Order: sequence, then structure tokens, then C-alpha cells
Amino acid sequence: MSASAKTTVSVTGNTATISFAPGTGLFKQFTLSSHTTKSQQVVTVNVDGQSEKEYRLKGEQSQLDTVPIPPTTRTLAFTFSYEADGASKTSKVRSGGPFALGDLQSIMLAVENGDDVDYNDVLVQLLFK
Repeated sequence: MSASAKTTVSVTGNTATISFAPGTGLFKQFTLSSHTTKSQQVVTVNVDGQSEKEYRLKGEQSQLDTVPIPPTTRTLAFTFSYEADGASKTSKVRSGGPFALGDLQSIMLAVENGDDVDYNDVLVQLLFK
């Protein structure tokens, strides 16, 4: 059975959790970007339930550099929210993948903050093998 068949993505509320299959440790990275949003987008990334980092994106075509993930990572959880009207609000998340890209696998997360219906306020592309 291939690694992609065992790697799973689950979305609960505003959190997407990726559980990596055994053997997917050679290479892991993700890229965050925000598109056509005026709200401050907040993405909290939790690695194996232990280390957590917060990223903030705002504006059109705002992109962070590609972030490496430790090869030993078993689970990766992304929690999405945004700031509007002086309050923190939860975002809506959709996921796709894993998809095969040659010897790489890809997972996409698309996030909407409620200002429209296009699910492009935050995009996450996760690559691994």
C-alpha cells in the first residue's frame, strides 16, 4: 500500500489535521499564502501536539516562505482564524489530497473567513515524501 493511502487529512471546525503514514519522513514542507483579504489571518501550526507556531498574514498575495517540517513529524495540525471588528473569529476550511506528484505527495487546504465565498483567504500547500 502506498504512503498516500495511509496519510490522512481530517477537518474538524477550523482545524485541519494531517496524520502522516509511516515512512513519510524524507521530505516535508508547507507554504502559506493569503489572497484578496483585508482581515488579519492567523494560522497556528502544531507539530505532534508539542510545538506550536503562529503565522499572521494580511493583504493580497501575501506569502510566507516555505516552512520545513521535521522529517520525524507524525501529525501536523493547522488551526485557522481571522481578526475582524476587534475580535478573533473562526475560519472555514476545505481540504484536498493527498495527491501524487511524481514521487511527492501534496495536500491542499483552502480557508474562507466569510467575507465572500471563494475559499482563498488562506491557502496551504503541503508537500511530502
